[in-house]
Amino acid sequence: MPATVIAGCRAPVIGRSGCAAGGGRLRLSSCRHADRTGNRRHCHSSCVYPQAGIRIVGWASAACRPIRRPTTSLERHHVRPVYLSDIKDLVQYERERPAFQRHVIETRKRRRVALGDRISISFENRDTVLYQIQEMMRAERIVDQDRIQEEIDTYNPLVPGKNELTATLFIEIDDMRMISRELNRLLGIDEHVYLVIGQQPPIRALFEPGQSRADRLSAVQYIRFPLTDSDVQTLITMTQPVRLRITHPNYQAEAVLSDDTRRALADDLQRE
Repeated sequence: MPATVIAGCRAPVIGRSGCAAGGGRLRLSSCRHADRTGNRRHCHSSCVYPQAGIRIVGWASAACRPIRRPTTSLERHHVRPVYLSDIKDLVQYERERPAFQRHVIETRKRRRVALGDRISISFENRDTVLYQIQEMMRAERIVDQDRIQEEIDTYNPLVPGKNELTATLFIEIDDMRMISRELNRLLGIDEHVYLVIGQQPPIRALFEPGQSRADRLSAVQYIRFPLTDSDVQTLITMTQPVRLRITHPNYQAEAVLSDDTRRALADDLQRE
């Protein structure tokens, strides 16, 4: 199977390996990326978005990191955000990384929803965000506290707020020669992604500003779904089906969330 490439982002470019979903080993490839001075260097980092059956095939540009915005308050967070005191130094993290990585891989398996053959959505929580921060520190060998705080401020908005679900949307393209063409076909997708809870009106995803323009689209998108109290109650009680839906003119897909995924999201919504 050809590698499925996620292009145009700072996050590692990733692709499906030959192993079956839910099994196999994550295979890490040698790669290069730029530090903040523009120099290129090798790294052997794991994927920032680990999934069973996914392997790294390289790094891309800085285009699709979450956009850092001034943080005036942490009141929006329903769960505890990541603080500087939560971050392990590089030596300690290297010791604890194998166990934490296994935990995050299992966490993401429950939170990933495939929508058709080239788009998937992975719901975030505090552990997945903490993992992304620690992996970015490891890949770029960040030890300065101000720079660590920059990473925390960049990724903390992915921690779900009260009555909110956050997620990362991946556009996966098999043929590297088709990347530009396929992304152009999906321009405007930020107006066509919905969460449907039972019989209630669809909830349109709010996309992170700056990740797409009228003439350009990043293949990694950060999205959130604002929920009402009624939405939350329906998700928690699991009495009605919940779906993700894409209605783009060039790409239509729908998927029912599994019981495992719904339980994971219900846990998030009830966690203080």
